[in-house]
Parts: sequence; structure tokens; C-alpha cells
Amino acid sequence: MINVQKELHALREKATAIANDRTRDEKIKTLEIDTQAYRNEALRLDLATTELRKKLRTLTGNLHTVGEEYLQMI
Repeated sequence: MINVQKELHALREKATAIANDRTRDEKIKTLEIDTQAYRNEALRLDLATTELRKKLRTLTGNLHTVGEEYLQMI
């Protein structure tokens, strides 16, 4: 009877360990998917930021040009 209880206890621990491993594996997969999504979003935002900086430089140049033309007119 004691041996059966020990074996049952060992099997329960093994089942818990397997369940924990599955949960951990699922969590790892979810985190990997999230990591890739964040990486893609970071790349998209980097491209958008670069494009906006180019537009800002162009607009700043235009502003300086218009300002200089205005000062020459005065």
C-alpha cells in the first residue's frame, strides 16, 4: 500500500512537471511571437521617423528661404 502511494505521488509530480513544461513552452512561443511583432513595429516606426525627419529638414529649409526672401523685401 505504501509503495502504491509513493508511486501515485511520483506520478502526480511527473504530471505536474509535464504540465509546467507545456505551460512554459507555450509562454516561450507567445513571447517569441510578441518579440517578433515588437521588432517589426520598431522597424516600421524607425522608417516613419526617418521619413518625418526628411520632411522636417525640407520644411525647415523652405522656412529659412521664405524668411530670407521676406527680409529682403523689407
